Amino acid sequence: MDRGEVVVLQQGFVAGDYNTPGETPSPRAILTGHEAAISALAVSAEHGLVLSGCEDGTILMHTTAGELLRRWNGKQRVSQLLMSRECVVMAIYGHHRFITLTTTANQLDEAATDEK
Repeated sequence: MDRGEVVVLQQGFVAGDYNTPGETPSPRAILTGHEAAISALAVSAEHGLVLSGCEDGTILMHTTAGELLRRWNGKQRVSQLLMSRECVVMAIYGHHRFITLTTTANQLDEAATDEK
């Protein structure tokens, strides 16, 4: 695994630099805090951040070491999460509502499309 590369496994933990090729990944961090199934995930190895969104609309921001930094509460299923190099977060709720946020939890903008 290349330096700085992060893998989030289905079991809910982050595996990283300390695993050797062919070895079963061991947890580097366990991400906790969601009360519903995770529906979207974004990892920024460059910034050391993991974003996870779930079915109940909650978005959590963890460090790749597992520390919970932020929680945003929404009302719809999170279907996509993206993070720019400038640390602007875009969350897509369902297929029709788009929100941009800063990593300090300030909402920048919101847009919705017609549900057709």
